[in-house]
Amino acid sequence: MLLIIILCVVFALVVVMRATLVVVRVRGGSMRPTLFDGDLLVGARCRPCRTGSLIVFRSESSPGGRDSYLVKRVAAVPGQLVPLDFPELSDRIVPPEVFLVRGDAARSLDSRQLGYISISAVVAVTICGLIPFRRLAGKQSENDI
Repeated sequence: MLLIIILCVVFALVVVMRATLVVVRVRGGSMRPTLFDGDLLVGARCRPCRTGSLIVFRSESSPGGRDSYLVKRVAAVPGQLVPLDFPELSDRIVPPEVFLVRGDAARSLDSRQLGYISISAVVAVTICGLIPFRRLAGKQSENDI
């Protein structure tokens, strides 16, 4: 009987965690030096987002013309001033229901090319990163191995 209760509790925890948490592997170098190719991130689906947060979002405008998921830093949230390094946008204030995002690397696919990112496209706000063993060994990316 005790085993059945323990298994039910474990099953319930797994279901709740899968509904609220996301694990994402970083691909590419647009978030260097913060994140490297192959790094793992844990994100929460229902966490509030603010300027500086790392988010995972669905992008319909990514290279190749297919949906993909991108990891970027929030540059501005609704109601904030549009940063000066977004000259392509004519608005002075970020409209409701959208974000501006930017990559940490100098050359990055972000809101300067994609424009505003809809709040509904956000999959998760990152909670923490999991450091792969290769990074602990001093390797920066899978290509360094």
